[in-house]
Order: sequence, then structure tokens, then C-alpha cells
Amino acid sequence: MKTKKIYYTDPYQVEFDANLCEVLKDEKGYKITLDQTSFYPEGGGQPADKGWIDGKDVLDVKKQGDVVYHYMTEEPQGPQVQGKIDWAHRKEYMQQHTGQHIISAVLKKLCNFDTLSVHMGEQITTIEIDTLEISKEQIHTVESLANAIVCENKPLESNWVDQESLHKYSLRRQTAKKGEVRVVSIEETDSVACGGVHCRETGEVGLIKSVGVEKIRGHVRTIWKIGDRAFKDYNEKNEIISELKTILSTGEQEIVRSVTLLKESLALSERKNKQIESELAQEIARSIASQKGVSGNYIYGNIWHDKSISLVKKIVQELITKRKARVCFLTQANDSLHWIIGCGENGTIDFNRVRSELLPLIDGKGGGYSPLWQGIGTNYAGAEEFLKRFKTLCS
Repeated sequence: MKTKKIYYTDPYQVEFDANLCEVLKDEKGYKITLDQTSFYPEGGGQPADKGWIDGKDVLDVKKQGDVVYHYMTEEPQGPQVQGKIDWAHRKEYMQQHTGQHIISAVLKKLCNFDTLSVHMGEQITTIEIDTLEISKEQIHTVESLANAIVCENKPLESNWVDQESLHKYSLRRQTAKKGEVRVVSIEETDSVACGGVHCRETGEVGLIKSVGVEKIRGHVRTIWKIGDRAFKDYNEKNEIISELKTILSTGEQEIVRSVTLLKESLALSERKNKQIESELAQEIARSIASQKGVSGNYIYGNIWHDKSISLVKKIVQELITKRKARVCFLTQANDSLHWIIGCGENGTIDFNRVRSELLPLIDGKGGGYSPLWQGIGTNYAGAEEFLKRFKTLCS
């Protein structure tokens, strides 16, 4: 059996009638074949169409040989069915695929960079190229020429070409496929073997915008917003800029400078706060150390309600550094009970015993290495007993 592929003869045909040829059932649902279909199967980096057969969802579409399979959770009754593709989804990926051909053609023409792989995701389209690097100037030039080709509204055409006639086309990249090859061409711009679904004219792509570059496998992967995605991206970023202008009380061109100054000011404040916190930890540690501790030993414990975790940790570090102390502090933050245990030089703490006897009291977990252990618990009611047993353990 061979499925007639309406998506090639008329990629703009949204609805179609077909004869139900075969229904195969497995644990995932039904695998449907029709005598003809508008549903494009996954392939060439372009995802499969979405849509409905007799109003029931088509979850996936794949091609095996000349047969197209439609995957569904509900069985259509037949013998004739009506199919309808999700046009918004189809249009989006027609824009992506046509836009990708334009970009790849320009990358080859201007920079002599071959396209190695393409991925058309739900948010971005990526094109991996055979180069170690690409400059911002090259990206801007490629983007500019690609959009010029879009604006020229050049026609696209596809032809099935036998091996003897393939030499008549100046293919951007050679194909290893045997027999008839489908060649997609953009007038005076590009020709490449491709099984995807495309726009009629380049103008339907709308807009092409570079949004990033990254290194991958020793090559460069360029990242693009194409078609309606590019317009949506522009609108979203324009709204962000408008909000930032209001928040920062500055003009558009001054946003980066204003944010940079704020970042520097924040970093300075954080350094000052850390210094103040360290000095406060020293003072609190001195006050605690002025008392002998438990049973004549330097054993300190407390439950804090008003101190940050970072401050409590600094207090512990002060005590175990300047005293041969064993310390257990607990502090409540948000909905968690944080515990921290420290042991000064020459001191000993059997943490295995702490883990087995103390942590269950607060439904706690955590660990570490001498001289510091820490973690969290969820049972605040067990905090007092936790502290009491720690002091007994270390006495």
C-alpha cells in the first residue's frame, strides 16, 4: 500500500476525506493508515502535524516507506473518515522550515559555512554549522540578508528529480538518497534535497531574528526566532523594556548602564553586610564564650529564633576556632528547622550517634565532615530534646 501525500501536492489543504485502510491496535492505542492524508509525518527536523480524524485527536504521525501512520487513542469507524490538520501548528513549522532554508543558504553564500544539523523546537530553531566561531558582525549580516530575501517574496517550488536530472540543480549540499529525490528550491537563492513542508513564497516567513550563539561539539549552533515567533518575541521584549524604563526612571538607551550601577551598588552592600555579619558573629561568640559552658566543659547550645542561618554558622565557626568547644545550634527559617554542629580542635563528636539518636527527634537529615555538620529537620517540637541530648552526649 502507498499513501497519497496531500501535504506535498497542496500543503495549504487543511481538511480532506479519505478511505480507512488499516487499523492496528497495540498497548498505546491505534495505528491508522489511510489511502491519502494531509498529515505531515515527522522527518527532516520538522515535527509531525497535529490535528483530528473524525474529531478524534491524532497524537503522532510517522512514515514507514511509502506508508503514513496516524497514531490515535480512539479508533475511527470508517470506512470513510474526515481529517483536519491543526493549521496554526502547520503554519508555524512551515515558517520555521522555510526560514531555516533561507538562513542556511545565506550562511553558505556569505560565510561558506555548511549546515550540519537542524532542530525545530517549540520555542526556537537551531542551526549547527561547521565552524569554530562566528562573529557578531557575521550574524548581523546573515540576518540582514535573510530578511531581505523574505521581503523579496521569492517563490518556492518542489520537484521530484531522478538521479540523471539531479545535476541540473546546484544543490547547497549533496544527498546520498537514491532514486527520486525531492528538491526544494528558492528562486535564485537555494536548492536542497528536502522532504519538508514549506511556504509558497518567502514573504510568508515574516521575520527572521538571531537570538543567540553557542558552542557545541567543536562547532557553532546558531539560535533563531522565525516567523510569528519572532514577532511575539519582539513584543515580549518590548514590554520588558517598557517596564524597566518605568522601574529605573530612565530612557531605553540608559537601561544597561542603570542596571550595571545597581548591580555594583548591590555587590558593595553585600560585602558590607557580610563584614557586619562577621563582626556581629564575633561579638555574639565572645558573649557565649564568657560562660564556662556545660559541666565545666566548653559545650554550647542554643535555639535561635531571630538569626539567619549564615550568621549562626559564623558564630559556630568562631566558637570552634577560638575555643576547643563543641557547639550545637538550631535556628528556624521559613518552615524548616536548621541544625548545625561544630567541634573545636582536639574535641570529638560521634556523629554516627548524633545521626541515630538526635536526628529522628526533629525528623532531620544532613551530614558533613569534622569539624562541621549541618542539615535540616521538619519537627520543630523536638528541638529542645535535640539540644538536651546533644549536651548529655558531649558531657
